[in-house]
Amino acid sequence: MKALQATRNGPPAEVLQINDIDVPAPGPGQVLIRVSAASLNFNDIDRCYGRRISVPLEPPFTLGMDVCGEVETCGEGSEAWQGKRVVALTQMATGGLAEFALASADAVFAAPPGMTDAEAASFIIPFHTAYLAIVRRAKLAAGETLLVHAGASSVGAAAIQIGKALGATVFATVGSDEKADYCRSLGADRAINHQTEAFDKVVQAETSHAGADVILDLVAGSFVEPSWRCVAREGRYVAAGFADDDENGFTGRPLRPLCSANFSILGVMLSYIAHMPPEIREFGFNMFTRDVGDEVHAALLGLAASGAIKPVLSRTVTLGEAAQALTDQENRQTSGRTVVTLPA
Repeated sequence: MKALQATRNGPPAEVLQINDIDVPAPGPGQVLIRVSAASLNFNDIDRCYGRRISVPLEPPFTLGMDVCGEVETCGEGSEAWQGKRVVALTQMATGGLAEFALASADAVFAAPPGMTDAEAASFIIPFHTAYLAIVRRAKLAAGETLLVHAGASSVGAAAIQIGKALGATVFATVGSDEKADYCRSLGADRAINHQTEAFDKVVQAETSHAGADVILDLVAGSFVEPSWRCVAREGRYVAAGFADDDENGFTGRPLRPLCSANFSILGVMLSYIAHMPPEIREFGFNMFTRDVGDEVHAALLGLAASGAIKPVLSRTVTLGEAAQALTDQENRQTSGRTVVTLPA
């Protein structure tokens, strides 16, 4: 089968190539998916460089975290998925940019009806992540104020839509006026170009200094401390991404502002597992169980069916165009989701 692989570590355009590799065989609890569409993620860029990865891989390896397609074969215990059209998080968050991909049955869901394969592939990671972050973890309520950093990203765009569906007032930060227009088209009440405005001062001024009840931070780095200055009393700051944080987190960050401003810090990671192996738990991982995934997916399908949310697909590319598309994403030249489509 054909697969987009990183042959060494470095910039996507320099290290990625399409290789012919063997079709993998599903083991117990796994399914093999004939891929029709697969999304591109910032995590794919990080994997190319070999940085900020929970589970490092030695090249060559195949990129691709999430896919849409039809289940070709099933491992023991996963037979119920045979022949079904699905969306899935790939095994170890790799292998999706290929004609066939493996996924754990714990991370396989029915493809949203009424969506094309490309739309469905653009749906699962952004909307599951956003829903887990602002609904399950932060418990955003109607009438509250939500601030979304990187609002024009795929997860940011999903969060704007979910926030509006819940009846919140939504602020979004972006890096250009064009991206501000994009966020407003999704329903954002206020889009802030952080290149020209200090977002913390805008949020303070436009909430009568109450601040944002929930802040979804997909950037981190230099966005953290201004966010802490404009979070509401007893508000919730959710760390969900580190696109601008080379240190990949809060290492060394002073926690005193957390006490003086009376707010909460929450973390979220999109991952579902039926049973947590002790050896994984001992490393500090504590993923959501599959029943949570089912609840989230059902809620999202309901919102999609009502028209309250829609896929964040911005463009489709071929497997041969994926390296350049990742370069565009790395250079912040994209909005929403870029999806690779594969021929049937």
